[in-house]
Amino acid sequence: MLRLSVDGSFENIGITVFDEDAVVYDLFIDSKNTHSKILVTAFKDAFKLLSVDVSDIDEVFCSIGYGRYTSLRVVIATIKGMFFDRLEFVYAVNTLDLMAASYMGSESIVRVLSYPFSKEVYFADYNIGLNGIERISEIEKCSEEEIASYGKFMIAPYKNSYSCKVLPQTRNVVKLGYDYFKKVKLFDLSPLY
Repeated sequence: MLRLSVDGSFENIGITVFDEDAVVYDLFIDSKNTHSKILVTAFKDAFKLLSVDVSDIDEVFCSIGYGRYTSLRVVIATIKGMFFDRLEFVYAVNTLDLMAASYMGSESIVRVLSYPFSKEVYFADYNIGLNGIERISEIEKCSEEEIASYGKFMIAPYKNSYSCKVLPQTRNVVKLGYDYFKKVKLFDLSPLY
């Protein structure tokens, strides 16, 4: 079974193809506001290298935010266009969960932040252990000024005053259990906000 995981929540694009849970292709591009110019080509190159076609992909996992709204819309529109006649359902992935799964530090409780180019910061707390991750709080939002006063160890997608920079890595989607995915009809796939 071939699975595709894609994320474009921030200034980067991540594409991973799995055969079952084994990574057979992994790409991470620093795209700097050009998702719409390079995403389709990135998919074509991946499929050509693997000698597969869109019809060979059995499951799709797509990040739906929190992140940059326009970047999310480009990725989601591309997934809808590629799979419109192939897949009825896809799995929506919360970017905060994917960031937590991508964290490799030794902290057991972390706060994961999404900084989506606005004054609002979305965040959730996670317990990260040897057996995976567990979201231990609801996703909340507050102002950027308020988040600085929380005092917990925090990871975020950008270099700033927070404790650690972590970007979502699509290869880590397999670290999340299916409880962390939302199975949605392809045409209902949309950003969280």
